[in-house]
Amino acid sequence: MVRRISLDGEYYDGDSESEKRCKILEKEKGDMREKLTKHETESHNLLEDIIKVYRATGGATYETKELLIVITTPSPLLETSIETKLNRHTAQYIAEEMGKIIEKYGPNQFLGFVSDNAKNMQLAGKILNEKYDIIQYGCLSHGLNLLCNDLLKIKSISAVIDKVIDIVKEIKRKQVLYELLRIKQTENKNVEQKAGAIQLPVKTRWSSILVCLKSVYNTKLSLQGVSQEATQIIDKHVKQWILDEEVFWSQISNLINFFQPIGKWLKIVEGDYCTIQFAVNAFHDIKKVIQENISLSPLNDEEKKKLLEFVDKREHFVMKPIHYAAELLNPKSQGSELDETQILSAIECILNIAKSKMNIKEQEIIDEIADYRRRSGKLFGNHFIWKSSFDNPVSWWKGLCSSSLLSKVATRILMMPASSAATERSFIVTFIKKKKEQAY
Repeated sequence: MVRRISLDGEYYDGDSESEKRCKILEKEKGDMREKLTKHETESHNLLEDIIKVYRATGGATYETKELLIVITTPSPLLETSIETKLNRHTAQYIAEEMGKIIEKYGPNQFLGFVSDNAKNMQLAGKILNEKYDIIQYGCLSHGLNLLCNDLLKIKSISAVIDKVIDIVKEIKRKQVLYELLRIKQTENKNVEQKAGAIQLPVKTRWSSILVCLKSVYNTKLSLQGVSQEATQIIDKHVKQWILDEEVFWSQISNLINFFQPIGKWLKIVEGDYCTIQFAVNAFHDIKKVIQENISLSPLNDEEKKKLLEFVDKREHFVMKPIHYAAELLNPKSQGSELDETQILSAIECILNIAKSKMNIKEQEIIDEIADYRRRSGKLFGNHFIWKSSFDNPVSWWKGLCSSSLLSKVATRILMMPASSAATERSFIVTFIKKKKEQAY
């Protein structure tokens, strides 16, 4: 018996789950190839983003594994799905499969490889770099999420968050307390305008710790009202924390200040649009906020030192010369966030890309970089282009400076994604969609 789905992909009921998925994806894969060809001509920036391993047992005693290869331009486009069968996901195997795609479209069409910090992915990136001169860099979203997890390893921080989680669990676990909280929130709605449902953090959801902290902090007055009225029901320790005006609530406020910039930048870089130019600013912002609030935190001297080391560690994982180049080529900042060493690193990166990927003479690009930085010369000395409003730097380079050689290099760099979040999202959406279609 054959079942037909909306994508016109066919599979037999006797097929394994992995075989079904591969057949279902064939139609979409063809559509993506057509889009890829169009994007290739328009953007000249095919970026190999990430290989996602999808595991499914389907009730069997063995695992079926697939590799999902996605190319971003900068929006993610599904290229292929490979049933890996008995092949282990070693760095060499991943690099070989990605190499086939690179050879298919041409090495000069690929500029970068962004991934998480898994050892096999990092090593695969190094192999591709050596063979195809493809830039490897860390996913900014993943780096920021790791930083959130690093903060939870600090005892003084985890102790406060554990209390917050216990408060949420206590309220949600007891119906009387939960209903009383809703009544109090209604009574205090004019004062607690940002109050909503108190929430627990979710391990798979980036920045959910911040959401949890803010949900409790914004419901402070109502929680205190519940603690005072339900004395016989609420846990005595939870009540003590909620009514601890001087210490507990100030600690929550301080932690919110720590996590706030991380959450803000996670939200910014998770989209499909161009955000690589924000990477430098993201870490500068996070460091600034932490420095401003660290003296008021419950951390001891050793923990404060550890916190700053965590930030440096994650910055080192993410930041590469390509990010400095993107910051330098952002017309709104022109590298104002960079020091002299980083500026030189950015210029060197731009020159390497121009030479190796686009066959542009070095001196021509150097002259244009100098004019761009000084806002001088025939093109960059025009005051109009600097006063013009634009949604993103790519629009500025394409719309106002397309006649320059530097524009061609800048466009390719700025269209690189800051994170692999869009790819992860497309992977999840693809299979959720197919699962829903299979149900009918």
